[in-house]
Amino acid sequence: MITIYQIKKISTGDSYIGSTSGWPFGRWTDHFSTLQRNKHHSKPFQEAYVGSDLSDWQFNILESNVPTANRFIRERHWYELVQPTLNGTSHISKAIARDVLYDRADDLISQGISYRKISAELGCSIGWLSNRNRRFIDGPV
Repeated sequence: MITIYQIKKISTGDSYIGSTSGWPFGRWTDHFSTLQRNKHHSKPFQEAYVGSDLSDWQFNILESNVPTANRFIRERHWYELVQPTLNGTSHISKAIARDVLYDRADDLISQGISYRKISAELGCSIGWLSNRNRRFIDGPV
């Protein structure tokens, strides 16, 4: 079973969303151990930690007993709800960003908006949009 958690910097409201299959407070310890060594995988989290005191941080369990198969679905739910600012380019934030981009592209394509306008708004290539449109019309491959 999986636990979804939030680490929040109290003074700023900035937060990090993560999940673990192990003991949640052990994960909290792991994060702060890597932060203290300036080795955390999330650059925004590392930068927010510098010069702060441990008492300025709060660990919250958002959801527990999540089936492993639903881990990233539930993590995405919390990511979208909380909108954390400290996740940086971790695998889940990349996956969520990709999914949000896909959803937005599909929405704009379905509205008949030109590829040029969509490309400018989303910062993606017209070729990528053409492939998205083919998937949108034909359905999932």
